[in-house]
Amino acid sequence: MAKKLFNKMKQPMLENSFYLYLSHFADYLFSILILPFIARILGPNELGHLLLAQTFGLLILIIMEFGFSLTATREVALLKNQKEALVKYLGKAFTFKILLLPVVIILSLILIVFPVFQVRLHYIYIVLIGSIFQGMVPIWFFQGIERLKIVAFSKIFFRAIGFIIIFIFINDEQDAWIVLMAHTITSGLIFSYLIYSMINIVGRIKLSKIKDLDVLWHNSAWVFLLSIIPVIYQNSAALLLELKLSTFQLGLYFGTFKIYRSFNTLYGPIGQAVYPRLIVSNAKDKESSIKLKWRVFWLMLSLGLFFCCILIFFPKIIISILLGNEYLKASRTLQLFGLVLPLTAISHVLGRQWMLVQRNEKKYSIILIIGLLISFIFLIFFINKLGIQSIPISLILYELTTILMIIKSK
Repeated sequence: MAKKLFNKMKQPMLENSFYLYLSHFADYLFSILILPFIARILGPNELGHLLLAQTFGLLILIIMEFGFSLTATREVALLKNQKEALVKYLGKAFTFKILLLPVVIILSLILIVFPVFQVRLHYIYIVLIGSIFQGMVPIWFFQGIERLKIVAFSKIFFRAIGFIIIFIFINDEQDAWIVLMAHTITSGLIFSYLIYSMINIVGRIKLSKIKDLDVLWHNSAWVFLLSIIPVIYQNSAALLLELKLSTFQLGLYFGTFKIYRSFNTLYGPIGQAVYPRLIVSNAKDKESSIKLKWRVFWLMLSLGLFFCCILIFFPKIIISILLGNEYLKASRTLQLFGLVLPLTAISHVLGRQWMLVQRNEKKYSIILIIGLLISFIFLIFFINKLGIQSIPISLILYELTTILMIIKSK
């Protein structure tokens, strides 16, 4: 029975995975393709400022998403055949998103007092607008109803426009803001197109009253916490690096982190394609959902080991191609990032995927908090001795700690 169910799922899952990979290609691989170009023109110093602003933007994006990539996907997957209930839920979701706008604006005003952000203050303003647009995009809706073709082709088309803008107009380090502006413009276009497409599918959406959002807050708060904790860690680590190390070292770190993150995001399409299926399967047949979980686990771990081998055995070639010879001093750092990838595969399936399917987001959030506290304490004590290599080592410690706690919590 489980085999028959899996065979039925297989074709839609492969199709959704394919379109999600196209979507991720637009968001991340386009940025990797353009990286050799901008890294050489901007140099480590300016690239450090640029990627620091993008790290800030990631914090804003996570706040705007508020865990909807998991909780809203889960709700849409369960309500997709109940149009009236689905439209009502969408009204609540977008009302909630609008209420988050003043929160991220106030937070941005607080964070920009840090000297590290004031060096290129206009970068922060551009990234803020782009992150708000990106955080409002209802990818979770299309993921829940399993119509990801629309998302994939809209992202490919509009991000390609941004890619062309960057390639044509970037001439020297003073043009770095164009990279951020291109991403902001295309995020606005993607948002507009997908909102239009969503309305065409479900009809007009009415905003809800604030008093009706309690359930949404309750369902998303812990998932939001587990989404934002790693991003807070990344921003805190970047600020710590800025205080302890030179801007050149910061550029080396962000360059290798960009490569690592691009590999890390390749897990996303598989996890996102399987997640709605795991939810529905778990509600109907727990045995088949467990078997599906382990299939995904071994697939993700195999990918993680493959990615790990690439970064460990070919760091200098990868850095030379993507960043340039000026960044070769960060080869060991990239190798250490490679060791993180298979560990992330394990924690992603057993934690982020399976524990949320089981609605254990509170327990998982607590596990993340403990793991990140341990790794951040390590970072504080060893950053002077290990330099930028302290970041990937702290991530290895974090992943090992969380995996052990996830296994122990069973």
